[in-house]
Amino acid sequence: MTSFWGSLFLGSFFNEDLSLIASIVLFYKDKLSLTESLSSVFFGIILSDLLLFSIGRLSQKYFSEKVKNALDFKIKNYHLVNYFIFISRIVPILRLPTFYIAGLSQLK
Repeated sequence: MTSFWGSLFLGSFFNEDLSLIASIVLFYKDKLSLTESLSSVFFGIILSDLLLFSIGRLSQKYFSEKVKNALDFKIKNYHLVNYFIFISRIVPILRLPTFYIAGLSQLK
């Protein structure tokens, strides 16, 4: 059972939708309990988003001043950021750049 939990946890770093579907299938085949299957995907998603954001934050010091000035902006409508993060959850390709740029531009 532990190997399934670890596989789902690491799989959510790459494609959270497939990991969620796999966790449901493993639950229905009685390979994992509901708590184990959903917690593995949940913690994988949270950790992967935090890592992407942190990589953006840490890589900021390696960019030139021109790039830093281009990313230095003030957001007046924070609800638009929430909508974009919600959309990036639905479209798989947008997840990586969204959290990376959020970390790079020091959004809080």
